[in-house]
Amino acid sequence: MKKSLLAIAALAIALTASAATTMETSTRSYTPTNAKVNVNSLRSNSLFAKKAKKVRAKVSSASDLAGTYIETNIPMEGFYSAGTTTVTATGDSITFKNFAGISDNYSFDVKAKVDVANGTFTIPSGTKLYKSGSSYGDCPMYCISVDDQGKVSKTTDPIQGVINDDGSMVITSPWACFIVTGQYAGYYFGDLMFQSNFFNKPNARMTYNQTGKGAQNVMLYVEQTDSAVMLSNFADFGCVVGLAKNADSTVVIPKQNVLDQGEQYGTFFTIGYDAAGQDTIANINGTGAGHPAQINLTNTWTILSTTGYWINQCSDTKIFFADENGNVSTDTFFTYPHELTGVKDVTAQKVVAGKHYVNLQGQVSNEPFEGVNIVVTRYTDGSQSATKMLK
Repeated sequence: MKKSLLAIAALAIALTASAATTMETSTRSYTPTNAKVNVNSLRSNSLFAKKAKKVRAKVSSASDLAGTYIETNIPMEGFYSAGTTTVTATGDSITFKNFAGISDNYSFDVKAKVDVANGTFTIPSGTKLYKSGSSYGDCPMYCISVDDQGKVSKTTDPIQGVINDDGSMVITSPWACFIVTGQYAGYYFGDLMFQSNFFNKPNARMTYNQTGKGAQNVMLYVEQTDSAVMLSNFADFGCVVGLAKNADSTVVIPKQNVLDQGEQYGTFFTIGYDAAGQDTIANINGTGAGHPAQINLTNTWTILSTTGYWINQCSDTKIFFADENGNVSTDTFFTYPHELTGVKDVTAQKVVAGKHYVNLQGQVSNEPFEGVNIVVTRYTDGSQSATKMLK
């Protein structure tokens, strides 16, 4: 009899250090599909969305774009993903390595033509991306269209991107990686279909000790509101993790799903351990007290899957804004929600100017999301408050 997902999840949460199977962070699986997408799931709001603006880039040549980036991928459906991408430049072109989080052994380098004058870059339709070997052959990427019924079709249009004035880059065309030969010709990979892709220079680091591997030092890209933080490339596991901030400078990473790896590996989620490091608890807790640019996680934690895979226990974790050399920043800091003190009815006397909702993936909306929300209320005197709610 097939186990229910809830039963598998309950079993996974109960696993201790001796019961799980180590999952290498480089392991990924892609499954072909021709399924329609849920058009209602297409994302229009996120902490990253505000960067997708066509503005004249402050770059003088393609060579100004060379360097290391954190690529944050916004899929049509499913979880955000992230990874480290290297960009090189030759003439008026740039080349992306490890594009879309695909490891070296399975990815082609992706070349784009840069138009400095207009602040854009273009990837030709049909550019090879994924080396699947004998399974599906060499798989190219195509710009796609999605009709009102959710049917996905490839087009001959080039994949377009924008260079922002801060040197970050955004692919604004929806695209997917397709199979073009064999029995699955015309299918695409659901895990390689995106609404947009953001390329930002790393602005933070994450250091921790991992059982069996020792000290780790990972580059991150961090976006924050007053009450939430989005951590791209968390633990170099190809995922984006949401962190909630409290007025007393404490923080929490609630248990959250971060990666779907199909039937073999299951869905991965963040999970904390108790003080003894033996039993799992839902949240990973921490504090920002002591240094304005740094957060210390106080729990041992891991990323665990519904089928019992994990990345080993991690401890002594520090997340901090960093300069290009990896040193703790002296001019970029974490901010925390304003905490009202004094007379109890101060809030009652304030006039609400508006409010918005932030979910654990960092998406922002004028309406609450399903699940956990951070409710940010703005007042006419310029102050604001933040509370948590569950819808």
